[in-house]
Amino acid sequence: MKSYFEYRGSTFVLLVSLFFVGLGGCSRLRNQSGQIFVITAGRENVKMGLVGVHILTDEQLKRIAAPLLARHQIATEKYNLHKAQCARDRERLAQFGLELQSMVPVGLKISVIDTLELEILERRESLLASDRRELVDPLLGNGVLAEEFARTLPPPNGKTDADGLFTVRAGSGDWLIAFDSRLVGSSEEKYLWAELLTTDNVLVLVSNDSLVRPSALVPFLCERSGLQFTPQELKALDVSAVTEAWIKTAKDSALSARVRAIADELDAAKSRYKLTLDSAHFELLSKWGGEAWRKLQVDVASISAHEDARLAAAHYRDATIALDRIIDEVNSKEDVDQKLTEKKRIAAQELMEQKLVELVEQQQRRVDAALAAAELAKKKALAEKVTAQEAEAKAKKSR
Repeated sequence: MKSYFEYRGSTFVLLVSLFFVGLGGCSRLRNQSGQIFVITAGRENVKMGLVGVHILTDEQLKRIAAPLLARHQIATEKYNLHKAQCARDRERLAQFGLELQSMVPVGLKISVIDTLELEILERRESLLASDRRELVDPLLGNGVLAEEFARTLPPPNGKTDADGLFTVRAGSGDWLIAFDSRLVGSSEEKYLWAELLTTDNVLVLVSNDSLVRPSALVPFLCERSGLQFTPQELKALDVSAVTEAWIKTAKDSALSARVRAIADELDAAKSRYKLTLDSAHFELLSKWGGEAWRKLQVDVASISAHEDARLAAAHYRDATIALDRIIDEVNSKEDVDQKLTEKKRIAAQELMEQKLVELVEQQQRRVDAALAAAELAKKKALAEKVTAQEAEAKAKKSR
C-alpha cells in the first residue's frame, strides 16, 4: 500500500479550490467553494469525490499538532536509542568474532567455534533487520503519521461531490486540510493537502506544491504549533544484557571446545605413534635401529613431561615421522641382510654339493680302480691257470 505522498512515479495531484464568497456583515467567515481532483501522468483529470474538507484555525491546528508531535518525539527518541543499541551490539559481536578466531590454534579446526561464528553473523543480521523505524514504533511507519494526523482532525466542514466540488465556510488565515486515497492498480495512493487561505484567495489553485511530504510533515506541524524538538543526545551505550549474556555463554563454550580439541589432537598424535610402533618388528628395531632408535625412545619418554598439550602433540607427530623413517631404514637393512644370508646359504650349499660331487667322484675312482685291479688279477689268474694247464699238457705229452 502506498502512502499519501507516493505517486508510483507517474501521478500528479492537483487540488483546485475555487473562490471564497464573502458572507457580508462583520463575520470573518464566508463561503469557500472549490474542487479536488488528481492529474495523472497522462494528463487525465481524476475527480475526487466524497473527500472530507477540514477548515482549521491556527489555534485548532496547534492543539492537534502538539500531542501528535510529542508522540512522534517519544517514538523518534525510542528509535534512535534502539538504533544506537543495535549498532553497539553489532560492534561487540564483530569484536567477539575476532576473539573467537584468535582462540583457534593454527592448523586446528574446532567445529563449535565455526558454528558460533555463523551464529554471530545471524545475530548481526537480525539486529540489522530490526533496525527499522516502524518495528520500533508503528507511528514512524511510512505514512502513519499523516494518517494519525488525519484521524485527529475534527469532523469535516464539508465533502466533495461526485465532481470533486465542495463549498465550506472559512475565513482568511484558516487552513484547508484534506486527506484521501485512491486505488491505482493493486496499490493505494494517499494524499494530504494543506493550503493557507488568504483574503486574496478569490480563486485558490492548490497544486502538487501543496502536498505535505513525509519529510515536511513534522516541520509543518512544528511551525504551526510553535514547538521545536531537539534530538536527545545519546550517551555511550553498554552492550545489551541479552547480547552480553550470549557472548559469555558462547565464550565459555568456545573455551571448553578449544580444550577438548587440543586434548583430542594430543590423543590422536599419541595413537598414531602407537599404531606406527605396533606395525614395526621390535626385534628388528633393536637389531638395526642403532643410535637413532635409542634416541627416539628417550625423546618419546620425555614427551609426557611437556605441559603444553599442543607442543606435546607436535612432538608425537615428529616422533611418528622419525619412527617411520627408522622403520624404513631397519626394513631396508633387514632386507639386505636377508639377501646376504641367502647368498651365503646358497654359496655354502653349492660348496657342499661340489664337495659331495668330488667325494662321489673320488669314491667312484676308488671303486673303478678296485674293479680294474680285480679284473687284472682275474685275468692274471686265468693266464696262470692256462699256462699251468699248457705246461701240464706238455708234460703228459712228453711222457
